[in-house]
Amino acid sequence: MSLLDRQTGEPVHSLRYFASLLREVRAESFPDLSWQPFEFSRRCERLG
Repeated sequence: MSLLDRQTGEPVHSLRYFASLLREVRAESFPDLSWQPFEFSRRCERLG
C-alpha cells in the first residue's frame, strides 16, 4: 500500500527500513496507558 501512496522510492525489502523508527520509539517515554491495547491483544492471542 505504501508503494501506491508514494510513487517514488524503493519498496521495503527488509525490517532494517524501520530501524531508525524503532530506535526513536524506544527512546521516547510513553505513559502505561499507551500500551494497554497491545497488552489486551497479546492476551487474546494467548487465549485463542
